[in-house]
Amino acid sequence: MHEELVALARSLVGRSRYVLRADTQDAPHILNCSIMTQWVFAQLGITIPRYAIEQYENTIPVHPDDLQAGDLVFMVGRGKRRLGHEDDIVGHVGILSGPDRFIHAANSKIHVVEAPLSNIPAEHLVAFGRVPELATQNPPL
Repeated sequence: MHEELVALARSLVGRSRYVLRADTQDAPHILNCSIMTQWVFAQLGITIPRYAIEQYENTIPVHPDDLQAGDLVFMVGRGKRRLGHEDDIVGHVGILSGPDRFIHAANSKIHVVEAPLSNIPAEHLVAFGRVPELATQNPPL
């Protein structure tokens, strides 16, 4: 299932447009970061929440030494404020695609891309999480 998740996410690279306030009904052609991750998982019958902060709150924390393809990468942003939280911790999400690689709906200039994880400044990286349905599987990264 991990390879299928990554293949689905890669199929969006260069094909899908990023729009900040995208709607789930417009996926996969128009996306933002959390709609992209939600859509990819939905194609495999896995339901995850709509917003990055909700996805973060509903995953199992993963240590960087234990990462697997298909794990979610959470970064800082303004996502919490929109849901009534007082601080801005998680507001961006992507899907780990391999060692030092992740796929995300980046912004309206570059849209969906696969990029080096090492490009994320340490102060922007919040955590890694595993969707519970993938927790029993253990493929190498």
